[in-house]
Amino acid sequence: MDIRTSTWGPYSTQLPGISHIHDGHAFTVAVLPGTMSGDHPLVTFQEAGGNFEILDALPDLTYYRHLYHIGRAKRLRAVVEYHTLTPRSAAILVNYSNLAKAPVNIETFALFQSEPQPALPAIRCSNRSLLLDVADYSQIDATRATWGLDLRLGLYPCEHAHNGTTLYWGTVYKGRFVQWALPKGIKGRYRLHLRYRFTGDGSKVAIKGLSQGTKTLKIENTGGEYLFSKALGLSIDGEHELRLEYAGSMPPLELDCLVLVPEGDEPPAVSHGRVTNVIDGICVSPGLGVTTMRAHPPGTCYGLWSSNARKNTDSLGPRRSYYALPPGQTLQNAARIINIGNLLNGALNVAGVVGMGNQCRLLKGGESFEELMIVSTGEDERAVTNELTRQRPLARQAMAGILEKYRRHAEAFTGPDWVARFAKRLAAQTLTNINYPGVIGSKQQHKVRYYTPAKYYSTFYLWDMGMTGIGLSQIAPLQAEDLFRQYFATDDRTPFLSWGTMLPCHVMLYWNHYQVTRDKKFLADNFELAKRMYDFFAGHDPRSQMRDDQTGLLSNFTYSYNSGGWDDYPAQQRFHQIGSDRIFPVVCTAQTVLVAKMLRLAALVLGKQAEYKSLCADIEKFESLMYKYHWNEKEGLFSYYDARDRQNPHLTIDGEDANKGLDGFFPLASGSLKPDHVSMLTRAILDPQRFLTRFGLTTVDMTAGYYKPHGYWNGHIWIPPTWFFFRGLLNYGCISQARMIANRAIRAFAKASGQAGSIVECVDDHIGQPEHVPYFSGLTAPLLDIISSLYGSRPTTTGPDVDAELIGRDREWELKVTSPTHRGATGMILTLGSNGKYRLDTDDGKCLKLQADTYGKIYLRLTLTSPITRATIRRIR
Repeated sequence: MDIRTSTWGPYSTQLPGISHIHDGHAFTVAVLPGTMSGDHPLVTFQEAGGNFEILDALPDLTYYRHLYHIGRAKRLRAVVEYHTLTPRSAAILVNYSNLAKAPVNIETFALFQSEPQPALPAIRCSNRSLLLDVADYSQIDATRATWGLDLRLGLYPCEHAHNGTTLYWGTVYKGRFVQWALPKGIKGRYRLHLRYRFTGDGSKVAIKGLSQGTKTLKIENTGGEYLFSKALGLSIDGEHELRLEYAGSMPPLELDCLVLVPEGDEPPAVSHGRVTNVIDGICVSPGLGVTTMRAHPPGTCYGLWSSNARKNTDSLGPRRSYYALPPGQTLQNAARIINIGNLLNGALNVAGVVGMGNQCRLLKGGESFEELMIVSTGEDERAVTNELTRQRPLARQAMAGILEKYRRHAEAFTGPDWVARFAKRLAAQTLTNINYPGVIGSKQQHKVRYYTPAKYYSTFYLWDMGMTGIGLSQIAPLQAEDLFRQYFATDDRTPFLSWGTMLPCHVMLYWNHYQVTRDKKFLADNFELAKRMYDFFAGHDPRSQMRDDQTGLLSNFTYSYNSGGWDDYPAQQRFHQIGSDRIFPVVCTAQTVLVAKMLRLAALVLGKQAEYKSLCADIEKFESLMYKYHWNEKEGLFSYYDARDRQNPHLTIDGEDANKGLDGFFPLASGSLKPDHVSMLTRAILDPQRFLTRFGLTTVDMTAGYYKPHGYWNGHIWIPPTWFFFRGLLNYGCISQARMIANRAIRAFAKASGQAGSIVECVDDHIGQPEHVPYFSGLTAPLLDIISSLYGSRPTTTGPDVDAELIGRDREWELKVTSPTHRGATGMILTLGSNGKYRLDTDDGKCLKLQADTYGKIYLRLTLTSPITRATIRRIR
């Protein structure tokens, strides 16, 4: 499943610009606005600093806009717009503004780079050798195996494996054996070579299925590389299978392939042979202002026309003279010497990177200047030139239509001006943190566009992308649906694609998306997929290792070092110091309850009674287990349960409960508290001495002895916990408190992102400064959902136990509140008309007068006494 976007877009992992997708490869044009022989501030996202901002983007990426701050005083600014005109053409508009009094010479460079995929290593062996690929096993011990991105049990994607996949024998795959079928009638003496990667002190693999009995092969440290093992002599006489058994866990053994070489033949070897990204055949048509070039691979031709091209043939252009670096030179090197490109005088005809400078212009103080470029692709130079000629007179009109489309899109960003501006920035960065290609499939054969937490994280993080999808539902529902489906195979051989922290975020995305869109077709079409993910996390899937047989508790530590997405969370670190599999975090069980409640509500909507009853039973059981094993009455929180010592079952750090953090309060977020515990836990997380800072909720109790004021997940403000506890507080009717923590987080991230010039990963909980990775939207995206709840168009917002649906329009609505088990106070946010006055009449005869705020929001607190509550809302003024 590919994400539905334009064929042109910000798909490069390196360059902020526009990439064209062709035949599984990308060709990128990055515009570097700047001064003559001076500042061109940005080459890669890693080097951006505060000189580069992402301002706007359409969901389909047919339009996006960047802002550059140039020079020491940053008084020269350039706004660069990217427009998709046709599948073959895109327009780039650069608008300079000189905010200083002194004049400056401006000059724009267009940096071209072909970005092909690397060639996988090839195994060279004699014609008589037998290559046993890990992806072609005949049987695997699937009772204890899990999966990788390639949809095959036990296999793991790896760019260094010769077919793109490797058997990951360790923390991800713990099966006892893998078996390969041998050709019928194979006989003779062979030498077995394993190609593998291993970083441990030494281990061994058992070779079985042979008439001479079991043999063992020593596994040595390969220094982080894939290497061939020493040869193991085998005598084969008609055996029909070869079985490998490995009992190790940490560090893992990554097996690439097995090669059986007839005795006397040459041993196997590897040919890496990366695909070289080359640009050649650069031609200039000075009269047309057009430069064309060929990209290899994929062998297509590209061309650039500029309104500011130099017309004389002896200077920089587009023209005959260009700047280029040979293949193998780094992009950073290209950037450092791009301003002396005219000294090269076009001597290099084959390049890895090409930079072309347009005509210099003197820009006086207070003046502006605009230049238009059009880039096109075709089969040859003539086709490209013809396409450019066709698009030149049409470009302005097409761009005007795209801008009108963006204007309509931007109307969704409402609220105070500073909130709307921040939401647009967050939306734009979330949408443009997208890469191509991502590869999935048993042979990594499917190339797809995929979202990333930041551009240089080139992988399918489960945790980050679930959070990204929650934000995308507000601004790009089609893209959110594609993102959801991208994590599920068409069959059920694997529950979902797994990568990184194992959390059921896509079930949250599934239900949240329905609450935003009320699209019952989406809900029905994808229920089984979401249920498939849930069943794995709940331990119902026979392949799952989540549930403990003795206690029934859940833990994802079998699959990931990270229980809740919080790297240096103190209790988690203590768990790893001990190294026991008998210690259980709260968050795994609480989040499974959370998604069970979401699926239960979906089952009610879809009339799935059997699934509804099963989910009700699961919820009751898991909530009971949390109180039985995790509840620490003395501390008033839920502890890590340590099953090694029943007399002291609560994990500690230096004698102090180790879970004095948001993990210890997560049953509040999942709506799992006993009534007499609600106020106690609510007071705790809203205590300014413990969790509540002026920037929002910090992740660890500030009174704990192990709290670190400037830790990563031990002393910062993060958006996912804000999203969870915002909903949890609403669930129990704590509306003002939910609004408070949400607004503090919105203000803190808006201010920090303004300071950094990009959306930030997290915020320091003491001084509010931006922290860690810039241009990071993966875990910050749920703020779009929170902002829409408080200021935008989200129709209803509730806690996890409750669904509220508004049916109607204009002046009268039916409000249907569904709450299978929650009784008592609950809070919800409804969106009606701005500043309207309303009357609410419940089906049990109660009447309430309601007042909507400037953004049409009604904050409603109801007492629920039955599974279904109905009310009528009428506008009275």
